[in-house]
Amino acid sequence: CNAMEVVNGLVEGNYYVKVTYYDAYWNPVCTVEGTYAVTGSGGDPCTNWGGDADGDGVCADQDCDDNDPNLPAPAGTSCDDGDPNTTNDVILADGCTCEGTVPGSGPDCANIGITTGDGSITVTGLDGAPITQVQVFDKFWVEIFNCSGDCPPVSVVIDMLETNPYYVKVTYFDATWAPVCHVDGIYSVVNSGGNQASYSVTNEFFIQKNGRAVDIVWGTNQHPTIDHFVIERSSNGRQFEMLLSVEKEYDGLATHFYQDQDAKPNEGWNYYRLKKIMIDGSEQYSEVRKVQFIAAFEQIMVFPNPSLDEAFLHIKAFEGMPTTVHVYDNFGRLMISKEFEEAPATPVRMDVSSLIGGTYHVSVKTPTRKMVTAKLVVVRD
Repeated sequence: CNAMEVVNGLVEGNYYVKVTYYDAYWNPVCTVEGTYAVTGSGGDPCTNWGGDADGDGVCADQDCDDNDPNLPAPAGTSCDDGDPNTTNDVILADGCTCEGTVPGSGPDCANIGITTGDGSITVTGLDGAPITQVQVFDKFWVEIFNCSGDCPPVSVVIDMLETNPYYVKVTYFDATWAPVCHVDGIYSVVNSGGNQASYSVTNEFFIQKNGRAVDIVWGTNQHPTIDHFVIERSSNGRQFEMLLSVEKEYDGLATHFYQDQDAKPNEGWNYYRLKKIMIDGSEQYSEVRKVQFIAAFEQIMVFPNPSLDEAFLHIKAFEGMPTTVHVYDNFGRLMISKEFEEAPATPVRMDVSSLIGGTYHVSVKTPTRKMVTAKLVVVRD
């Protein structure tokens, strides 16, 4: 599939749509499905979605440029990014962004570095191509690490490794996911502490998803010169804000570890870094780590369903976000509208006593997430 698919030429009526995400091994991850009414003025499906100014069949609320019928386009489509210094301009994976390359500045795998440490493997040069993939396999050819297009900005450290040989492969891709070059080989790791790797001063910061939260772990052996720690978070990897301030718990020279948590990460990408505030007032920063959260579609539910006079909408997945709830009938007419500055954790009550019996479509939308819908059936005696 392309980044966006449009099904054109539909007559008015109800259509069942099912979209499924799979992992790289074709294991199903999640599914969104429902019945959608195609109707509106003259059967125009975009009537309630901002129209379709460029006539490309993609409604304005989903079109990155509603004045250009050529966008969105499949990744790899030729385009003009407006920069006379670039060549091979193509549409990127988002279907909208046009970007070229400066001649002579293409990815060069000579920029990739792979080194081993005490219980660890460090890969550098991750910023040498538009897309980078890192794969690490143990001696049984079991993949123990993989980042594909979501690697850290510059380098990554794979820690906690036992004494063993490991196969490492780093691949550079261009903006259309076409492979450019790769570096691979067998690298022997020695762990002087058994299964627990020792951590250097510069490689002590880690993050890990824990449900809808992020566990943050760091360690250092610089305590005699440290005043306290600050965990910073960013949504774009450039502008950071303080998330946590943590006092040091130890003054010795041995490596001491800390653990905390970001209980409410942002939707989309979250970038984290550790800032050490030194006793002399200087600051030291860790490498930036990032993790992505995607909308929890399965947490959106209408109940009871069918409903008689009232229904409740469970939107805990949007908790704390500006949220708009719309209810449409099968003819695309807006019947109920609710707006929240911050979506509540508790179910939202909707009065449906004025609605005639039939099937309705509930849409939930926030500024940072794609619209999610659910079906509501209203019954009458």
